[in-house]
Amino acid sequence: MTIKTNFNVNPYYDDFDENKNHLRILFKPGFAVQSRELTQLQTLLQNQTSVFGKHIFQNGSKVSGANQVRQIATYLKLDPNYSGLAISANNFNGKTIYSTDGTKRAEVLVSYEIDAGTGDPATLMIKQLYGDPFVAGDTIKSEDNFFANVSTGGVGTGLTFSIDEGYWFYEGFFVKNLPQTIAVSKYTTNANSRVGFNVTENIITTSDDSTLLDPALEASNYQAPGADRFVIDLILAQKDYHSTDRTQFIEVGKFYNGNYFTSVQVPEYAALADE
Repeated sequence: MTIKTNFNVNPYYDDFDENKNHLRILFKPGFAVQSRELTQLQTLLQNQTSVFGKHIFQNGSKVSGANQVRQIATYLKLDPNYSGLAISANNFNGKTIYSTDGTKRAEVLVSYEIDAGTGDPATLMIKQLYGDPFVAGDTIKSEDNFFANVSTGGVGTGLTFSIDEGYWFYEGFFVKNLPQTIAVSKYTTNANSRVGFNVTENIITTSDDSTLLDPALEASNYQAPGADRFVIDLILAQKDYHSTDRTQFIEVGKFYNGNYFTSVQVPEYAALADE
């Protein structure tokens, strides 16, 4: 694993070289401040943090949080239309759903839209909260009044994996993951896969996030776009059980015939562990 983003390009020109042993950037009155110097100032400090972090943690180690939960969940396959309108499974994601008479209630753990590649219909993975289980033919509604019908034969059990908010040490950075849930096996409980985080790197501009605009007079100033941001995101995903590809992937655990074996319970220490 390694950071793929190259910052020594237009317009950043971050040509920091740790072999030069530059430890401070010393600004002087009467001399212009280069944007390159401001960017390189962050890299210099990041390099110091990275050297310390690599002494403490293995690359890809959990630092804190990130508790894991696997659970048997009920899947609901949804009809593609309701009252003549196409439905979206994402309208129910993370919400509480009800039967139309209010006697049933469930939490939606994760939702999936129609998958044209596999032919899977729109699907909700749910945890029953109240009342009898949902059955085929039920009409469900969300707390904000989205509706859908459960398909004929569209109820069964699958397997989900959730991870809480936490921090990970990755290539010298301490990166936060947000709480996430995936179905490791939507329609069976016999999962065979490796679960973990796909690591993505992005440079965010004001075109992507308007909050980066200069907040002048309590409003975003579109004439002052300001600096970009470098972001590392950890996206919960899974790979084939026999996959050996670890490119920008932090493995958290693995499933074999539905049984879960965690790869990460506590932080993995580096030189500190040797001592």
